[in-house]
Amino acid sequence: MNKGDKIAFVGPNGLPKTVLFQLLMGELAPDAGSFQWGVTTSQSYFPKDNSAYFDGVDLNLVDWLRQYSKEQDETFIRGFLGRMLFSGDEALKKRASSPAARRCGACSPK
Repeated sequence: MNKGDKIAFVGPNGLPKTVLFQLLMGELAPDAGSFQWGVTTSQSYFPKDNSAYFDGVDLNLVDWLRQYSKEQDETFIRGFLGRMLFSGDEALKKRASSPAARRCGACSPK
């Protein structure tokens, strides 16, 4: 792999890919072996099932995302949600009542 490369993992069965990403993100411990991230790398992924990030949370999407944002200004956060196609009042709905949020899992917290 080289700087700037983008890599996609595709295949018919999602479980092996899910487990791989959970291992890489430290959500699961490996049975054997190890790996080490490079010093200049950054890691993120969009989990297949991200309901754990929203269970028991009674926040609208703006307030939920504010928890993970360095920039706390509502205009900035709503602009970010707008780029993810959450416009107008959709960004102020609670995650559970938002059909668009349910379809895409709201936001990628990782």
